[in-house]
Amino acid sequence: MMKKYIASLLALIVILLSVVPAFALDIDGDFESSTLPDLSSDGWYETMHTDFTQIKNMEELNAQGWIPSTHGLRNYEYWCDQMIEFSDEGLIIHSEMKSEHYCDVCKVTDGVFTSGIETRKTVDNESIMTFSQAFGYFEATVIVPRGSGMWSAFWLQSNQCGQVGSKGEDGSEIDIFESSFMQENPTKTGQAIHYDAYDAPFYHCGDNIADTGKNLYDGEEHTYALKWTPTRYIMYVDGEVVWNTNYGGVSKTPEFLRLTTEIRDTGWGPYGQPIGHFENRDDGANDFIIKEVKVYQNKAFESHIKSPDDFKDMEKIYMTLIIVSSVIGGIAVIAVATIIIRLIVKKVKNKKGNK
Repeated sequence: MMKKYIASLLALIVILLSVVPAFALDIDGDFESSTLPDLSSDGWYETMHTDFTQIKNMEELNAQGWIPSTHGLRNYEYWCDQMIEFSDEGLIIHSEMKSEHYCDVCKVTDGVFTSGIETRKTVDNESIMTFSQAFGYFEATVIVPRGSGMWSAFWLQSNQCGQVGSKGEDGSEIDIFESSFMQENPTKTGQAIHYDAYDAPFYHCGDNIADTGKNLYDGEEHTYALKWTPTRYIMYVDGEVVWNTNYGGVSKTPEFLRLTTEIRDTGWGPYGQPIGHFENRDDGANDFIIKEVKVYQNKAFESHIKSPDDFKDMEKIYMTLIIVSSVIGGIAVIAVATIIIRLIVKKVKNKKGNK
């Protein structure tokens, strides 16, 4: 009987190894093709260009494909459209702790409020991308907030980021930058790739911290960019490479753009960085200012684009395998323990019989 249990367990392990992809971080350090693309060369063409210094109201913002981030409680903070301001300097996302906030969506008067923009809208609980793209070159020129207890980010995401079973190829969260380093490391920036859901046991994240050698929190504009090819993610700050990776297997499906601000009361932000506690500022240090976004595609990449329908969500199958494996493993442990106990009892009886 014991041999049968062990054989079943080994067979299940073989099945799991054959269907579950390897989750190893792969950064080969090959930067030969990491230079910024010559966007005037053959093959490259512009797919989006938003100059936020020229946008004067919400209607014009929506016409460019940009929508305020999902309204309501994000985590500790509320994302609210009221925190967006249009100016000659660019689109400003304010962050503020308020005791008199009136909004039919937030439905609270006392809280911490900020916002973001993205090329996606939600209609009847359905996520609809107003602009999306797989592969290409993505660039944002911004002034990051310098206040404590907060960070800003430029990132891509797809509606399939929560699927399991195809590693990152069916849609990874691609964090081009997250500005959580002001308190102790103002010359550093962070990038990350997330795939296969956001919860255990499937969640995976590879990240990178790069030291640019310059103060990124100096109140001046800086440019953050991604060159996403069918085989690599290459990220830049002010034209210099900060990360070259294919972690999780490069995403092959279209994704939407996001520029957001987040606030926490824990004192800690992404990459294990101490960010302190949020405080109101009257000097503009809490503002995330978005100047310009440019997106380009390359004709050579087009044939590699896949539809989300090309991938299946394997979460239920994987969970079933994990549960079955645990049950068989538990039975095997009980069986081994039973055999050991029987051997001990038999040995004790034999000793008594020999007396």
